[in-house]
Amino acid sequence: MYNPGFEDELYKDRNQSFRKAVRAPKKNQRYLADKSDLYDPQDTSTASDVGYTTTWWTKYSWKRFLPWAPRAKGHPVKHPLDDSGFISFIFLSWATPMIMKGFKKPLETCDLGKLSRSDSAAVNYRRFERFWAEEVKKKGIKDASIGRVIYRTVRTKVIVSALLYVLMLLIMFVGPAFIINRMIKFVEMRTDSIGKGIALVVGLMVSEVSRSWFQSISFMINLRNGLNARSMAWMMVYNKMARLKNAGDKSIGELVNICASDAQRVFDCFFYGFFVIGGPFALILVIAYTTYILGPSALLGCVILFFMFPIQAFIGKIIGKLRTKAVVVTDRRVKLMNEVLSCIKLIKMYAWEKSFAKVIGEYLESLRSTQELYYLEIDEKVQFCMTVCA
Repeated sequence: MYNPGFEDELYKDRNQSFRKAVRAPKKNQRYLADKSDLYDPQDTSTASDVGYTTTWWTKYSWKRFLPWAPRAKGHPVKHPLDDSGFISFIFLSWATPMIMKGFKKPLETCDLGKLSRSDSAAVNYRRFERFWAEEVKKKGIKDASIGRVIYRTVRTKVIVSALLYVLMLLIMFVGPAFIINRMIKFVEMRTDSIGKGIALVVGLMVSEVSRSWFQSISFMINLRNGLNARSMAWMMVYNKMARLKNAGDKSIGELVNICASDAQRVFDCFFYGFFVIGGPFALILVIAYTTYILGPSALLGCVILFFMFPIQAFIGKIIGKLRTKAVVVTDRRVKLMNEVLSCIKLIKMYAWEKSFAKVIGEYLESLRSTQELYYLEIDEKVQFCMTVCA
C-alpha cells in the first residue's frame, strides 16, 4: 500500500550522508548537487527531490521560463533538456551538440546519453501513485478517475502547450487573413510607398516563422507528455500483473493489447488532443473572417460545415463499437502466435512445422469467415467514408 510519507523518508535517507536535508531554507534557494545525484535507473525519487529544492518554481515546473537555467557552480549536468533555460528550450539549442556529433559520425547508443530523470517510468509512476492516493482519499475508490490522475501528473506542461497552441492558431490566422490581404491591396493600388511593402513582407516572414516556432514547441511538449503518460500506463499494468498470483481468465493476447493498443490511446490523447481544443477556436475565427470578407453568403458554407460534425460523431461511435468487437479477433490471433512461439523449439525438434502450419491456416481461415473479421473490413471502409465526409 502506498505510503504518502515515503518520499520524505527517502529524501532524508539519501541525503544524510553527504548534505544536510533542508527543504527550502530561503525562497528559491538551490543547494549544490552531489555527483551521486546522477541518474540511476533504479532510483524512484522525483525530480524535485534530487538536485533542486521544493520551491514554487520547481514544484510547478515554471522554472522553464527563466531565460537561463540557474545552476550552482559545480552542479552536474543531468540531462541537456532538463538543465536548459527558456532560450535554449525554445530554439532547441540543447540538442545542438548531439546533432553535430551525428553530423560527424553515425550516432550509437552510447552517444545518446542517459534518459532524463523526469522521463523515466519509475519517476512518473511514483508521481502517479502519490496523486492516485490523494484522488482515492478525496473521491473514494468508486469515483476515483485514472484519467484525471494521469492528467494531473502532466498538468503544467499541458497548460503551457495549450497556450502555445492557441498562440500558433492566432498567428496562423493573422498571417493569411490580414497581412496577405494587405499585400494584395498594396499590389493593386500601386500608389503606396516601398517601405510599406517591405514592412508587409517582413511581417509575413515573422508571422510564418513564429507560427512554425510555436507549433514545433507545442508538439514537442505534447510528445513528451504522451510518452510519460504511456510509460505510466505500462508501469501500472506491469505492477498490477506482478501483484496478482495468477492472471485468471486474462490471456497473453489481452495483456499485449492493453500495453500496445490501450496505452497507445493514452499517448494519442495527449499528442492529438489539442486539435479538439483548438478546433472550435479556429472555427470561430474562420467564420468571423469569412463573413467579414465574403458577407452573409459565407454563412451558408459554415452551416454545411456544422452539419458535418454530427455525421462525423455518429461515424466515430460506429468505429468505436466495431473496434471493440474487433479486439476479440486480435486477442485470439496474438494468443495463437504466442503459443506457437513459446513452443517453437518442440515444433522444430519433432518436425511438426507442416502440421502446425495446417492448423494455423485452418484457424485463420475460420477467422476470415467469422463475423468479427467482417467488422475489421467494415472499420476500414467507415474510416474512408469519414475521411471523405471531412
